[in-house]
Amino acid sequence: MQIHNTNQTLVCENYLLTNYLPAMLKEFRSGWVIEFYVEHPETCRLVRKRIKLQRLICRYRTLREARKHINGIVTALNLKLAAGWNPFMEGNICRTTTVVDAEQQITTTNCSISAPIVTQTETSEHMVQQQKTEASEKKCEGRGDISLVNVAEIFLKDTEKNKRYDTFRTYRSFVNVFVPWMNERENNIAVSQIRRFHIIDFLEYVSNERKGRSEKMSARSYNNYISVGSAFFSWLVERCYCEDNPFRNMRKKKKEEKKRTLITPEVREKIENHLRVENPRYLLCLKLMYGGLLRPKEIRHLLVSDLSMSQAHIRVRKEVAKNGHERIVPLTEDVMLDFAELGITGANPSDYIFGKDFRTCSVRMRDNVMEKTWNNLRTKLGIPAEMQQYSFRDTGMTDMIKNGMDVLSVKQLADHHSLEMTTIYTNHADPNLPKILEAHAPQFTKKS
Repeated sequence: MQIHNTNQTLVCENYLLTNYLPAMLKEFRSGWVIEFYVEHPETCRLVRKRIKLQRLICRYRTLREARKHINGIVTALNLKLAAGWNPFMEGNICRTTTVVDAEQQITTTNCSISAPIVTQTETSEHMVQQQKTEASEKKCEGRGDISLVNVAEIFLKDTEKNKRYDTFRTYRSFVNVFVPWMNERENNIAVSQIRRFHIIDFLEYVSNERKGRSEKMSARSYNNYISVGSAFFSWLVERCYCEDNPFRNMRKKKKEEKKRTLITPEVREKIENHLRVENPRYLLCLKLMYGGLLRPKEIRHLLVSDLSMSQAHIRVRKEVAKNGHERIVPLTEDVMLDFAELGITGANPSDYIFGKDFRTCSVRMRDNVMEKTWNNLRTKLGIPAEMQQYSFRDTGMTDMIKNGMDVLSVKQLADHHSLEMTTIYTNHADPNLPKILEAHAPQFTKKS
């Protein structure tokens, strides 16, 4: 056998064409591979060759895109096999890189094999890259066989460490619904076996069947399932537990307008008269929402040390704020008097201002207490359902703007990331609009 170097090409002459079985894409649970058989030049027997694709698949957003590219690789590989190419010849004699790229072209003439010359430097770089590839594939290999139950536990542990508590709670709620439903449908299913039709069935389940649902699920709740599910599977794809996100591009429902109206001065007066006797601490919470634009969660996490009576402000810590920004909220004289009357300033600085049962203590208030208290109050006083607890914040923003406060200051006080968000929260029905119009509307013609 002779080897000639012509036009930067290695030509292996007098080599007999080998038999082969064509390359095929095989989709195993443990990972996809391209598989083909070629005749070994020494034993004259067909030997199976495999090309692992796990690392390649992770580069694509969907399995459909990955499959399209891989089919191109298979086609190019079969053309080379039909032309007489043999990887054993290439590895033992020609010393070129292994064939895994559909764009690499190898031509054959008179049963010869042609391939680009590989310098020593290129060979070294290739070996380093190949070692990195093999290490990456070894790390991801077999992850797709892990059950959904086990992967969900890993996901929640990671989320609890790296996300805000409210975000973690949302993910945990989704996992607690999705995983049992999926496991009941297909017991101990591997995470890589979940397909888009599973997700469609799941969304139909939460929309129509879960907990004997008698009324239609809101578009907001339906869209939240899609958003959280997509985030869950994006995390799985990123860590090679699965190859595709079945929630991706799932169509969301049209958003519904928020069903909240502003709270009129008459209703606020009725609430104050009742709570001044029954629950003055909850009344102070509502005043902080209205006059300081604090969120319920921010109120529940306020510490005595956050309150400054001398400077008449209260601090919302960044770890408590929704957008992660610490801010100082000025307090009105009315609110300052309430703080003084309740004796909050003399408490332990590390205590919660509104702790268990709204008392100032070291035990934080449970998340749903304020909402339940409002619902009971609304029922007792006959307040319309459209006037929700969060409406105090919306009403406060709206009244500030109508009383002449600039929108930018309202945005900063409300801790919104944009003026557009402030507009959304102030765009609610105002029961006082007819009175405002009567008092301020211009006349079409002057009356005599």
